[in-house]
Amino acid sequence: MALSGIELRYLVDKISKQVEDYYVSNIYGITKDSILFKLHHTEKSDLFMMISTSGVWLTGVKIDQVEPNKLLKRLRSDLLRLKLKKIEQIGAERIAYFRFEGFGKEFVLVGEFFGDGNILLCNNEMKILALQHSIEVRHRKLSVGLEYA
Repeated sequence: MALSGIELRYLVDKISKQVEDYYVSNIYGITKDSILFKLHHTEKSDLFMMISTSGVWLTGVKIDQVEPNKLLKRLRSDLLRLKLKKIEQIGAERIAYFRFEGFGKEFVLVGEFFGDGNILLCNNEMKILALQHSIEVRHRKLSVGLEYA
């Protein structure tokens, strides 16, 4: 069952408050459609944030890998040690934007939680750097190098 826009709003608001001032200390590929972020804070307990094509949630448990994830190498290269600055949702869309910053770099991880779902890594200008599923349909095209819209 897919998340509704209002359910995602609740998750985004709740998770945003809990991960404030955390940075990415590790990233694990759990399945082909899910990624686990280990978040560290200098004064608080570590958290794990799962981003999957079906949703996003926090857990205190490290989950073991089930199958490879093709985004893992790129995400580790670009996002390790960056601070998770902001999580946002526009209106009631079933899309969440995870903004990472640090060392003069900025990236946006986009989680699309509708249809088959998708996870995309974009630069600060929303140019797609990597994505879980390329899409080319009549009204929408998503692939590396294009601007996310």
